[in-house]
Amino acid sequence: MYKEVLNLQRKSLVLYAIFLAALGAVLIAETTVVFPSLLMRTMGGIPEYFDVNPFEPGIMALPFLVTNFILFGIAVLYFKGRLPQKISSSFRFILNFEISARVAFLIVLLLIGGFITFTVNQLFTEEQFPDYYNNVKPVLQTWTINNITKGFDVHLKFFLDVISMKIFGSYRVIPYLESISLLVLTYFFTKLITKSRFAGIASIVILLQSTIFLFYHSSVAYDNSWILLYFKALSFFSIIRL
Repeated sequence: MYKEVLNLQRKSLVLYAIFLAALGAVLIAETTVVFPSLLMRTMGGIPEYFDVNPFEPGIMALPFLVTNFILFGIAVLYFKGRLPQKISSSFRFILNFEISARVAFLIVLLLIGGFITFTVNQLFTEEQFPDYYNNVKPVLQTWTINNITKGFDVHLKFFLDVISMKIFGSYRVIPYLESISLLVLTYFFTKLITKSRFAGIASIVILLQSTIFLFYHSSVAYDNSWILLYFKALSFFSIIRL
């Protein structure tokens, strides 16, 4: 009995740790929607924009806040049992809806296949971001394994990008594969913590609707390796503890 209680406490701690880590990342991202200049000024910023008010609301601030207020309001009313019966029944149906493993597998294949079909043509066009030309590309052209001993840097990223060029003839292939892996891992991580394959499918759809993800899916300068490793660490920790 004592061991069962202890295991439940450990599971709760894991879930809270995952929730707090995810909440912190979400709050940082959402802050930039409301105050676009705040993070830039806090991290040093660009000299030309030092006179910009860091707390000046962005053009998406009002729609973002209103939308979130409505969604959270509906959620509170639902859990308090204050919504009309028909609406509550619809929510319960959505929250309890589940699909078979075979259907989930086919949908994941279709979603990822569609993503690849519409984006793979970008792999062998060179990136146009200034950070790529000014900062990343010069490093990649001279980077060797010996650079690891010369100081702290994102050597894993550089190593993978160099390997990508040597094997595929493009720096963008491995970052692109990382983005595909992120889609797959998003599904499994969501399924792991929600115990719902349908929620996993929904998480992939939401990620595919992200402008940031679609814009930078094969970027060398702004790749998805950091969030992929973050998800891997959370998934590994969750599997061990849960």
